[in-house]
Amino acid sequence: MYPDYLESLLNSLKKHHIHVVLETAGCFDYEVFRQQVLPYVDLVYFDVKFADPTLHEQHTGYRNDRILRNLARLLKERTVVVQPRVPLVPGATATDGNLRAIARLLREMGAKEVSLLPYNPLGQEMWSKLGKHRPDLPASFMPIHEEETVCASFKALLQEVEMHTD
Repeated sequence: MYPDYLESLLNSLKKHHIHVVLETAGCFDYEVFRQQVLPYVDLVYFDVKFADPTLHEQHTGYRNDRILRNLARLLKERTVVVQPRVPLVPGATATDGNLRAIARLLREMGAKEVSLLPYNPLGQEMWSKLGKHRPDLPASFMPIHEEETVCASFKALLQEVEMHTD
């Protein structure tokens, strides 16, 4: 949202030899990002929620075409380490169909690794404090046995598409 400010901040951090990790959902103007942010970043955590644009729109309110183009371009250009991550939201992103589609998509893009992020409901209280409508998301953590099952299933999917997971 504020590339000029971010460029100035990141430039200052780099001058002090501070390692910069950027976490993003990927919805940015790629050329602005490439020119003003990327030169100062050492690692990009890039969250991928859905492979399917319609599902992405259904759950987030907007399509993911731009997000996926940005991820593909970052992975292809290899100017910085990019770590795709999948947040595991029960009943939404943590489904076999979605994870299978993401595994295929990341393989096609040339990703070498992917991380799974356990669902964390602790931020939900923030919505009401900000005076916003609380999203329809689970109110509790994913049970550990369910999380382990999803992770094991995703690892198997990744083996099918020759990737590695953390």
